[in-house]
Amino acid sequence: MFSFSSLVTKDQTLTNDGAAVKDRRMLDVRRPHQNWHLPTLLLSSRYMAFEIPQPHPHHKQHLSIGVALTALTLAVAFHYLFAEVPYGFSFAVFVALLVAGLHMVIALTGRGGNTWAYLFLIPVVLGVVAESLLASWAVRLLTPVLVAVSLAFFSYWRTHPAIPFWEVKSLWPSALITETIFPIHGLEEFFSGLRVGKNWFRALIGAVVALPFLIVIGSLFSGADPLLRQTLSDLLNFERLPEFTWKFFRDLIAFFFFLGLGWGMLSRALTGRRPVLRERGEPVDRVIYGTFLAVINILFGLFLAFQFIYFFGGESLVAVRGLTYAEYARSGFFELLWVAIIVFLIAWVIYRNTEMREWLSRGLTLLLILQTGVVIVSATMRLLLYINAYGLSVSRWWAAAVILLISAVLLGLALGTLSKRGFAFIAKTLFLGILFVLSGLLLVNVEGWVVKTNVDRFLSGQTKKLDLFYLEDLSSDAIPALVSLYQKPWPSESPEGRHEGEGRALTSRQELANSLRDSSDRIIKMVYADWRRATIADYRAVAAASSVPEQVKVNNLPQAKASPFNPILGVPAGEVPERYEGNIILDGKPITDLRGLLPREVIGNVSLQNTGISSLVGLPQTITGDLDLQGNNLTSLAGIPETIGGNLNLSRNPLQSLAGLPRSIGGTSFYLYDIPAKTIPPGTNIGYVINVNSWQVELIQDAKAKGYPVYVAPKSAI
Repeated sequence: MFSFSSLVTKDQTLTNDGAAVKDRRMLDVRRPHQNWHLPTLLLSSRYMAFEIPQPHPHHKQHLSIGVALTALTLAVAFHYLFAEVPYGFSFAVFVALLVAGLHMVIALTGRGGNTWAYLFLIPVVLGVVAESLLASWAVRLLTPVLVAVSLAFFSYWRTHPAIPFWEVKSLWPSALITETIFPIHGLEEFFSGLRVGKNWFRALIGAVVALPFLIVIGSLFSGADPLLRQTLSDLLNFERLPEFTWKFFRDLIAFFFFLGLGWGMLSRALTGRRPVLRERGEPVDRVIYGTFLAVINILFGLFLAFQFIYFFGGESLVAVRGLTYAEYARSGFFELLWVAIIVFLIAWVIYRNTEMREWLSRGLTLLLILQTGVVIVSATMRLLLYINAYGLSVSRWWAAAVILLISAVLLGLALGTLSKRGFAFIAKTLFLGILFVLSGLLLVNVEGWVVKTNVDRFLSGQTKKLDLFYLEDLSSDAIPALVSLYQKPWPSESPEGRHEGEGRALTSRQELANSLRDSSDRIIKMVYADWRRATIADYRAVAAASSVPEQVKVNNLPQAKASPFNPILGVPAGEVPERYEGNIILDGKPITDLRGLLPREVIGNVSLQNTGISSLVGLPQTITGDLDLQGNNLTSLAGIPETIGGNLNLSRNPLQSLAGLPRSIGGTSFYLYDIPAKTIPPGTNIGYVINVNSWQVELIQDAKAKGYPVYVAPKSAI
């Protein structure tokens, strides 16, 4: 078990191999020739000259304090930058601080380590750039995983005793898991080396004495600052105790993670600890693996022969058998993809255990990879057929990327088999290659590519179908391409491809313009409310959408035909349908009672501005679009639908309480300008930004305390 006493003592240094030597003179371990290239020096940390300092015994506690303070700083950064908003600029700043913290620990070690470990920072840099540039779901999902894996390998190998890259037998020894991903070993070492002395007891006495003064002075400060008073009130709010408890333990786990990781790096560098690699057992009998590979190859051969026509039938097979494109493309696509993955794993294990030294293992493995290539070609053809019929989507783009990546890995295994390269070399090369390729793919604006491809197909007349509902639902990455669609002439004003049953599918140029302007407004409010959520794509989207002219709107609702069934407009009440598709605009109409006037379900927007209503009884119980109730006499929300698909506007109503709010508000904005209510009821799922005026201080504080993004208008917005 490691303890402080195991650190290098006075007048001792460590060589690259970890042996203690006397004297502090410069250790020149074989100076490199002056004509060596930089990549050679980078990958061969052995040929580096550096001075290894010796920690003084009294500095042992300083090392522990340094690691603990670094872990505490990273835990605070985790709380404010990653736990709440794990994407955008927030993610980029957090990763930058994390890398700085790792280098702080490296500086405390005073050791040279492996400079080739900086190769693992390349995916980190690419991932941070992708998170800062783009806003798509794929980037937000994949980047944290790639960055975490890359930093785990960097932290381990940067503080590992120096060893040339080509001499590393395994990039992922078991110690990497217990010292970086789950740093239990580092925590054990840290706490086993602690020595609690009299100073700790004296510090505890000082803290107890300061406690009453802290309470008194804190009370005085809270009385002088209303914002501080509200913050303290929220902290002592027992209704939010479960939330605070969860956040406390979450951040505590983060602190212990960084503490174990940092101390593991420190002790690994100072003690020269190397992983213990398990000796490989007896090689698998050639008859066993030969029979196994032969059986698998025969199965592949029979399957390919039996299904050859089905695999490559294409459009002719679809026509003959009466299949739809979806049925043909989806029938077996993912199964074929899984087969390719399983074959990769089989080839990997065979390569690792046999090193492909014998012609039998090489031949049968190459045959298996070749037949898998046929399966991959079939899967690719199915995917291309589906894209040609229905257009490109983000998921289809990534499916194609995965197919190409698997193909490249299998090709690498085949080339390694033919060249008789060792498994360690192939494994290291393929692993780094996968990290580099995936992180590079994150820099591709996939959503912009998808929109451009589908728009070009529509504008060129290749298809009359354009799924505007899907394209409009993409992130900020797609908005510049959608603006180009608005600016170009359309073959038809109302493209086909509307989703049946969807209430807000775009069917015209005007609705596309309204959608772009609304998206721009949403992004501006989001960035204003919380910079951490923003990306450069958001700013590009706002700049592009600013070129779209304003459309005729009623408080940001698309202008539409009035409902033909409303009795106020001369239609008998008996003709009110149960379900209506379209927008209902009754702004300014004198209405005293909504009962019997409106259908129960509206697939669209409902606007009742300045009608004078004081009760919501009779309001439709299903509204898929926006609900605008601004400027009425509402004192209660009784009768409001439980779910609203779009925005909700309750501005300029004498609402003392917001009790009865819908359980879910799915739009991008929730307008509460100039209402007297001071709190938002718990349990409401608000889709995005709450809009208020600057004088509504208590409502602002309550919304922010509950984690809602808030847009505060600099002056009255109404």
